[in-house]
Amino acid sequence: MPHFKIEETNIYYEDQGKGEPLLLIAGLNCDSRVWTLVLDELKKSYRVIFFDNRGVGQSDSIHSPITIETMAHDAFNLLNFLNISKATVIGHSMGGTIAQTMAYLHPQRINKLIICNSLVKVSRVNRLLGALLFTLRSCGINPQRLLKRAVPFLFAKEFRKNKEQMQEITQGFLGKSQHPQSFLNYRRQLEALLSFNSRSWLHQIQSPTLIISGKEDRLCSSDSKLLARYISQSKLISLSQVGHVPMLEKPHIFVQTVKDFMD
Repeated sequence: MPHFKIEETNIYYEDQGKGEPLLLIAGLNCDSRVWTLVLDELKKSYRVIFFDNRGVGQSDSIHSPITIETMAHDAFNLLNFLNISKATVIGHSMGGTIAQTMAYLHPQRINKLIICNSLVKVSRVNRLLGALLFTLRSCGINPQRLLKRAVPFLFAKEFRKNKEQMQEITQGFLGKSQHPQSFLNYRRQLEALLSFNSRSWLHQIQSPTLIISGKEDRLCSSDSKLLARYISQSKLISLSQVGHVPMLEKPHIFVQTVKDFMD
């Protein structure tokens, strides 16, 4: 399996398709499997690069505290490794905070920016939810059981009615993994996310930006509106019957929304 090395950390990645480079960045506790349902269609039109953030999936563990900026530099290092000078970046949830940071730090490296169900700063409610999940995990509760409890916050009501589909999604792309995330790696990713706040510099992002939000997203819907307000060259699209994970809930609509913006 392909990896590249940043100092002592090996980062797992894949590079598929041809055309304009499109970098996909996953969220908290998620590895690159979260993009599975949209990958085949995207790689028909673009060169799609996706990877596991440090501390999850097939990438190495996190050996010391990190920040969102650390993970943004990981993404830039991957582009450098692949000799890609400029790319369109799609970031989902925590991946959206990484994408924002990339566009702020090195705007010349960003062709277009797509921020999906992401945030400006972790809200008080989400902090409480994160603290609860953190406490339960620290007590040894199985992550699969926690995922079941989180389902109402992740998926739209209509989507949740299909129990067979829900089981396939949660087990196949969000849950059970051959490379489960350790509690320590989860904690360090969560701490990085909790310390993130782009409010002071968000207005400086000048890249053409698409903000995708689910109308039933219970985690980041208000942040999507803030992102659209403060990024001058942005457009907000809110998808019906979609919660927090549109690439799994409505993959074909997600792909078409991305392609319409790209083209």
